[in-house]
Amino acid sequence: MSGPSATTAISTTSFALQDEISQAIVKALKVRLFPEEKKAIENRGTNNLEAYDLYLRARALNADLARTTVARSIEVYRKALALDPDFAMAWAGLGNALVTSLIYQPETAAIVGQEMENAFDRAFRLAPEMPELNANRALLAAVHYDWAAIENSLAAVDASTVDPTGNFSFVLGMLGRAQEAATRSTRARQADPLALGASFNLQFLLDSAGRLDEAEAEYERSKDLQGERGMIEWRAVTRMWVRGDAARARQRFAAAFGGDTTYMAFHPQLLRVLDEPEAVRAILRAAFDDPAYQDGARMAGLANWAVRYGDNDLALKALRRAFVDLHGLILIEIWFPMFRELRRDPRFKDILRDLGLVGHWRKTGRWCDFVRPLGDDDFEVVA
Repeated sequence: MSGPSATTAISTTSFALQDEISQAIVKALKVRLFPEEKKAIENRGTNNLEAYDLYLRARALNADLARTTVARSIEVYRKALALDPDFAMAWAGLGNALVTSLIYQPETAAIVGQEMENAFDRAFRLAPEMPELNANRALLAAVHYDWAAIENSLAAVDASTVDPTGNFSFVLGMLGRAQEAATRSTRARQADPLALGASFNLQFLLDSAGRLDEAEAEYERSKDLQGERGMIEWRAVTRMWVRGDAARARQRFAAAFGGDTTYMAFHPQLLRVLDEPEAVRAILRAAFDDPAYQDGARMAGLANWAVRYGDNDLALKALRRAFVDLHGLILIEIWFPMFRELRRDPRFKDILRDLGLVGHWRKTGRWCDFVRPLGDDDFEVVA
C-alpha cells in the first residue's frame, strides 16, 4: 500500500498507539486527568502524524518570541497546513506567529496582515467550538483594538485557566488590568519554566504592574534559558531607568544594543552621547519624523527614550502616533512605570479617550488598575 491513503493509515495507527501508551502510563501511575488533559490526549486536531509533528515544532519555535524563531515557525506552520489544510489549531498557531512577526517587521503589515486574518478565519470556521481558540479570538480582537470582543473572549474561560500562548495575559495588559495579567502570566511561566518566551511575558507584565523586584528576579533567572534576548534586555534597561540606576542601565544598554541597528537604528548614535541630553533629544526628534520609525513598536521605544531625557512633549506625541494613529500591538507600553508621571498630563487622558478605552471601561464598569471614574463623564489617572 502506498500513496496518501497509506500515509493516513500509518498516521492514524501511530496516533492510536501513542494514545494507548499515554493511557497506560496514566493508569499505571494512578493519575486522575483533568478534562482538558484527557481531551489533549484524545484529540490532536489531525490524523496526519507528520503535520502534527510540524505543528508541535512550530509552536515551540513561536514560543521563544524571538525574531528568527518566529519567522521559522511561520514556515513550519505552513508546511503542516500543506499536509492537512483542515488542521484548525495549526491555522490558529500560524495566526499567532504572524501577529508576533508584525511586531518585529511592521513594514510587512499589508501582506502579513491579510494572511493573519485568513489564518484565524480558517481556524474559527473549522473548529468554532474549540475552547483553545478563545485565546486566539482575544489576540485577533487586540490587533483591531476591539475591546468588547476581548472581554467576550475573556468571559468564555475560567480565570484560573493556564494560557500557554500568553494571549490572555497580553490582552489584559492592554486593558490596563496589570495585576490580573501578571497573575495569569505567572501561571504560564510555572507551567513551562524553561521557555524564554514565557519568562519574557512575565517580566514584561510584572514591570507593567510595577512589581519591579519580581521582574528583576525573573530576569536573572532567565539568563540560564536559551534564545534571543533582545526584548528582554530592552526591558532590563528601562527597569533600571525607573529604579534610578543610570549606571546599570548604561551598562546593560551598551552590552545589548551598543552596536545594534537591526531594530532601532539610532542606538549606536545614542550610546556615544548618553551624557549629552540635548544631543540625545535632537536624535530622537529627527527619528520621530524618519520614515524608518513609523510603526507602533519603534514609536513606543522612542517615547521611552524621550521620557528618560525629559522631553515629555515628544513622548506624548510618540505614544499618540504609536497607538492612536498606528494601532501598535504593544499598547501595554502606556502602563509601564516609565510613563507614570507622564500619565498625569491631560494629553494622556485624551489618548485614552481616543483609543476607546475610557468608553469601554465606563460601559463595562471594569476600570483598569491605573484609572478611576469621576462622576458620569470624567475620570482620573491614579497611578
